[in-house]
Amino acid sequence: KRLCALRQDKELTQKTLAKAAGVTAAMLSKYENGTNVPKADVVARMADVLDTTADYLVGRTNDPAPTLSHDRLKELTEEEKKLLLVYSHLNRSNRIRLMERAHMLLEDQERLRPRRHVTAASKVPPPDKV
Repeated sequence: KRLCALRQDKELTQKTLAKAAGVTAAMLSKYENGTNVPKADVVARMADVLDTTADYLVGRTNDPAPTLSHDRLKELTEEEKKLLLVYSHLNRSNRIRLMERAHMLLEDQERLRPRRHVTAASKVPPPDKV
């Protein structure tokens, strides 16, 4: 149920998720219906595509949000943590819209600054990579 719900929330077809996970759409359907159990490597790939954890997909946690490493999490400011929390609650299409807007803001910011060799905008992945 979790797999199907997350896939639908991310607006992915069975075919799209199956391809990304390296399985057939028929096999993914069996995973979603509970008639087959995916191998660990397939669960990991599906978790990556669905922006969740393998633990959530297999029912070991009720929190679908992916986790950051403890060291990296300690480095985040409170403002960054709040932003990540908001982002984690957005569906895929709104995440893309947010990334597009963020890229526009970075481009505007770069236009107003003197040129540097490496720009902040060049370090941020494009919206279609979200």
